[in-house]
Amino acid sequence: MLRGTIYLTFCLLIVIIGTANAQGDFFGIADNYLLGTQPFDICCADFDGINGDDFAVVSQNADFAYVYLNDGDGTFTYSNAYAAYDAPKSIVSADFDGINGPDLAYVTYNNNRLIVRLNDGDGTFDDVIRNMAVGSGDTRPQCVYAADFDGFNGPDIVTSNAGGSSVSVFFNVGDGTFTLPVNLTVGPNPSQLVAADFGGSSHPDIAVATVIYDSLEILINNGDSTFQPPITYPAPTTSIGMDFADFDGINGNDLILGSYNSVGLSLYLNNGDGTFADSVIVSSIVYPRSVACIDVDQDSNMDLVVPMEMRDSVAVFLGNGNGTFQAQDTYAAGDGPRGIEEGDFNGDAYPDIAIANLNGNDVSVFLNQEGPVDITDVSRNTLPDQFRLSQNYPNPFNPSTNIHFDLLKRSQVVISIYNMLGQQIKILADEELPAGTYSVEWDGTNEECQTVSTGVYLYNLEVDGFIETKKMMLLK
Repeated sequence: MLRGTIYLTFCLLIVIIGTANAQGDFFGIADNYLLGTQPFDICCADFDGINGDDFAVVSQNADFAYVYLNDGDGTFTYSNAYAAYDAPKSIVSADFDGINGPDLAYVTYNNNRLIVRLNDGDGTFDDVIRNMAVGSGDTRPQCVYAADFDGFNGPDIVTSNAGGSSVSVFFNVGDGTFTLPVNLTVGPNPSQLVAADFGGSSHPDIAVATVIYDSLEILINNGDSTFQPPITYPAPTTSIGMDFADFDGINGNDLILGSYNSVGLSLYLNNGDGTFADSVIVSSIVYPRSVACIDVDQDSNMDLVVPMEMRDSVAVFLGNGNGTFQAQDTYAAGDGPRGIEEGDFNGDAYPDIAIANLNGNDVSVFLNQEGPVDITDVSRNTLPDQFRLSQNYPNPFNPSTNIHFDLLKRSQVVISIYNMLGQQIKILADEELPAGTYSVEWDGTNEECQTVSTGVYLYNLEVDGFIETKKMMLLK
C-alpha cells in the first residue's frame, strides 16, 4: 500500500515512493479467474470508482462480456455478465457519455455489430443496448479502439473489418450515442488497429494491420473528421498484435507489430511526420499474437510484454530507450494467452497485467513486484543519482495520470502543467523535498479544479537549475 500521503490541495495527491530495481523478477505467480468459453480480449479501467482498476473480458464462444471488480488488494470478484451476441472479438473501455465513469464497447464478429454499454456508476452497466451495424455487408469486425478523432463530444470509436477492406469510424454525439459509421478503405482483411498521434498534429491517427496484403497502413487525421488515404508499409505475414509507444525518445509514437504465423516482433520507428522507417525485428519470440507496450520497471523507457499463445507464457523485454530491447523474464500464464491489458490493480502506481487465456477459459492477473516502498526504508545507495523527470503513466490517460520524478538532493521543486499554447494550467507542486523518488497525480483539472478538454499537455519540472518538460495526452 502507498504510504506517506500529503495533500497539497483538495484536488492533488503527492505520494512518496522508493526507487524500484532496474532488473529482477517483475511479476509474481498469476492468480487465475474463471469465465466463459474462449476469452478473446480484455480491457481494464476503474468501473466502480473504488479499489483501483477492474477488468472486462469478451468470450467469443460464450457470447458474453464478463466484468470483475477489484477488491482493493489486487484480487477480484465476479460482478456480472452481459450479452455480447455472436462471437465478440474485441473490447475497449472509455467514458463515452461523460458521466458515471468508463463505459464498454465491443464488436461481434459473426453478426457485424458494435455494442456500447454505459456505466451506471457503480461498476454495473445499463440494459439499454446501443447496437450499431459496422460497415456494409459481411464486414466481420475484428478489433475496436476508442479515441477522440474530431476533438469534441468525447471518445469516438473505430473498428477494423476483417471481412472486407475497411475500417469504420463512429463519431460520438456526446451522450454515448454515435453517428452512422464513416467507412475508410484499407487493404483486405484488416485485423489489429490502434489510434495515436503519429504525425505530430495532436490528432489521433489510425494504424491498421492487413492480413491478405501483409501490410501496415497509416491513416493520417486531417483534424476535420476526415483522414488521408493510407500510407502502406510491408508487414509480417498474418500480422495481428499491435501497440504503440515512443521507444527511442524522438519523433513521437512508434509501432510494434506481432504475427500469427511468423517469428519475431517488428518495430517501426517514427520519422516524426507520420511516416515510418523500415521495420526491424526486435526479438526471436515465437508467434507473438499480441503485444503490450508497458513501462514495467518505471524507468521511463517503454518495455514490451508479449503473450506467447503457443507457449502458455508471457515474456518481458526491457526497453533501452533507443529503440532496442533486451530479453528479461518469462512467466507462466494460462492455456493459450491471447489478449493483454495493463492496469494498477493494487494501488502501488506500478503497472500490473491481465491476460485472457483463449484455451484455458480464464484470466491470469500478474501483480508487479517492483512496486514502491516508503522512502524512509530506502538506503542511501539506492537514492537517485541525478535529477530526472519520467514519462507519465498511464499515457494517454483518462481521468488521471501519475508523474514520477527523481531528486538528487534536497531541493525546492516546482511541477507545472501547460497547454500547447504555453499557458499555465496548474501548479502541481511547489515545495522543498528531500532526495528521493516521488509521484504526483494530475486529475486533468485546472487551478479551479475544472476538468480541462481533451488534448496534448506539457508537464514541467524545475529544480535547482534543472528544467525538463515532457508531453502527455488526455483522452475523454
